[in-house]
Formats: sequence, structure tokens, C-alpha cells
Amino acid sequence: MQNIVVVGGYFLACLLALLIAARWILRNHPALREPDPAEPEAGAAAADRSEPPPA
Repeated sequence: MQNIVVVGGYFLACLLALLIAARWILRNHPALREPDPAEPEAGAAAADRSEPPPA
């Protein structure tokens, strides 16, 4: 019975550590951050503003 309690405690501790690490990564990883709305997008919006080629 004592072994089941110990293994269960380790399982819960590892699960808690995994959840905390995943939360930290989601908050702090630079690739997962949303771009700032003030920055202009370089793509379709920039192509729309360009002048047409001379005829």
C-alpha cells in the first residue's frame, strides 16, 4: 500500500511540473507570441500598396 502512495505522489508531482512547464513555455516562447498589432504586416498588405507597373 505504501508503494502505491509513493508512486501516486511521484506521478502527481511530475504531472504538476509538466503543467507548470507547459504554461511557462506558452507564455514565454518567442515563436508562440502573437505579433504586435502596431507593426505593419509584410505580405499581401504591402503588395496592395505598391504602384502598378508603368504601361
